[in-house]
Amino acid sequence: GEGGPDMIIDPRYLVGICLSIAFAAVVVRKLAADLARGERRVRSACERFELAVQASRTLVWEWDVVGRAVSFERNSLGLSGLDGTTVRADMPQLQKWVHAEDIPELDEALRRTVKGLAPEFAHEFRVRTQSPGWTWVLTRGRVVERDRDGRALRMTGITLDVTDRRQAEERIRHLATCDALTGLPNR
Repeated sequence: GEGGPDMIIDPRYLVGICLSIAFAAVVVRKLAADLARGERRVRSACERFELAVQASRTLVWEWDVVGRAVSFERNSLGLSGLDGTTVRADMPQLQKWVHAEDIPELDEALRRTVKGLAPEFAHEFRVRTQSPGWTWVLTRGRVVERDRDGRALRMTGITLDVTDRRQAEERIRHLATCDALTGLPNR
């Protein structure tokens, strides 16, 4: 009968199946090699990014606007209370690290960005350090996800230590407005 043990299979059919399997194996090996190369490139890019973040003393952050929690990927700035590699903090906790005089302007800059009134967020303010004192930082970021109604869901950015620059600016201002010998204000 048909399809029984006495059935004869055309050798061309078998050759076609074998060639298809061999071709599929070549394609799978090529895809696997391409995937491995892609994974190496991604790992290399991540490593370069991580080294650049460390070298530049940059804090990378992401803000869940709805959940009001900020995640820090690394604390290369030595900020008070941020000693892990990933820290989640809510907004009231974050405001404890910010100098009280800087909170109103910081809140306003964030509000404008979240509401879509400013395309990006950039603000300088002081934050408490692990050693008693304050560090000037520049934080830059943008809303990277909004809901259908345009409400901000997620914001991401970086924070850089700008204390040295701020101190240099203050020194220049002092030299420009005060007598070098007496330190008294110029007339």
